[in-house]
Amino acid sequence: MLLNKYAKVAYKDLPAKLQETYNFQKASAILADFGFITNLLKYDWLGADFLAQHKDGDWLKVQLKGRLTTSPEYEGKDLYIMFEDKDEGEWYL
Repeated sequence: MLLNKYAKVAYKDLPAKLQETYNFQKASAILADFGFITNLLKYDWLGADFLAQHKDGDWLKVQLKGRLTTSPEYEGKDLYIMFEDKDEGEWYL
């Protein structure tokens, strides 16, 4: 198997930009289990890091975080915050 050639990465050892990409890929996999497809945005759009479209047509604007974070800048923008609890391995939206 081709993946045998590579070792799994330790999240904490990744540079910040790769951590963001890693989180997006993991979040996308979680959302796929619930019928969503995702689209990473090249830049924050109305506060969103990515868009998630449900199979039924609903759209979510998602701000991806490395941990639970809130800020007044996210208020009133119809944003969902998604993050992983690194201690428990659980994802929250």
